[in-house]
Amino acid sequence: MKRFHSLEKRFLKEPELKPQYVEFMQEYEDLGHMHPVPPPAPEEQVYYIPHHAVFKPDSTTTKTRVVFDASAKTSTGISLNDVIFKGPVVQSDLFDIVLRFRMRPFAFIADITKMYRQILLEPSDRNLHRIFWRDDTSKPLQEYQLATVTYGTACASYLSTRTLNLLAELESTPDSPLYHSIHQHFYVDDLISGASTLEQAMELSHQLLTTLNKGCFELRKWMSNSPELLNSLPSNLLETSIVKPISDPDNGITKALGLLWNSNSDSLSICSNIDKISEKTSFTKREFLSVIASTFDPLGIISPIIILPKILFQSLWLAKIDWDDSLPNDMLLKWLQIIQELSKISSISIPRCVVSKDQCSIVELHGFSDSSATAYGACVYVRTIQNNVVQTHLLCGNHVLHLSSLSPFQIWNFVVP
Repeated sequence: MKRFHSLEKRFLKEPELKPQYVEFMQEYEDLGHMHPVPPPAPEEQVYYIPHHAVFKPDSTTTKTRVVFDASAKTSTGISLNDVIFKGPVVQSDLFDIVLRFRMRPFAFIADITKMYRQILLEPSDRNLHRIFWRDDTSKPLQEYQLATVTYGTACASYLSTRTLNLLAELESTPDSPLYHSIHQHFYVDDLISGASTLEQAMELSHQLLTTLNKGCFELRKWMSNSPELLNSLPSNLLETSIVKPISDPDNGITKALGLLWNSNSDSLSICSNIDKISEKTSFTKREFLSVIASTFDPLGIISPIIILPKILFQSLWLAKIDWDDSLPNDMLLKWLQIIQELSKISSISIPRCVVSKDQCSIVELHGFSDSSATAYGACVYVRTIQNNVVQTHLLCGNHVLHLSSLSPFQIWNFVVP
């Protein structure tokens, strides 16, 4: 209740936030995802989940979202997340999903609308998902029960992914592309998939739409490197950025599991906000780490670049500098020099697909690794030969051991030192 009253005080300070928050919560109730309930009887076991707003300026749909905090401690010192089972991991690793994305000439991405909220909670569990809410301070405070899987609970990811996998098992066979795509091309609610031919890609995309609709999972925000595939889909389900004017620099660009994908040029680049903070002239150790962490590079594409600030950060530990202490002048000078180079990360791009649309006669993986006194690194290239034309593409960096585990050790060749 204290957290809710703090939220109402925030509404007074940020009046533009309140109508967006009210609209979000009203939709929650209108869709039957929560409903008002009376105060619990003394013998009932209940848990109240605090909630707050998160603003996502890069979202093309809902920019203000309500987040529920099931890690909030009760008067017993225990939260719902402390006692709830998280469930096992039943989805592919993010690195594996992105690698598969790079092996399909015809690619497409989409996401599931309100995925968690399409899955009903067992009625007997809903008292453990209570919240306080009112849209105006003049009204009495009302208690609500959340009726669906709730973002912010420890088990939400497992429950949603397991439900999606079960849908695949009920509606397809284990040897079908549809089954394979649902099980291995989803990262929670994000689909990142493709096929070897346009016909296969179009068939798979329509099968995914039809099958997921049977489970009330609507796939939206579709984007593809194939205009023909997009033209075959309902226009209201397409990503809004692809209908921007051709002159718009963001035309055809969207996030694909943390990477930026330009579907027009079919290239990948790194999402980073370093260029927005490169004008700062002083940093604490905490701010320094925040800048490093803001660059997400799941494939290790820019490992040789990002290793420089990581080495410098090691020296901060050796110098025993506290989190909120400013960097010494000598280290600050090195950091400012590095950050000028890091601001150019956004201009780096690589081809998304590492194989040609035609069947290659030879496909090889070539891995390299090296080390020094301060760091070690590795990279893997894909080398293809088609009609005597040789092409080589960087596949990933710093994941050689992971890649070697995906194929029999006996087929790998090694250069003798």
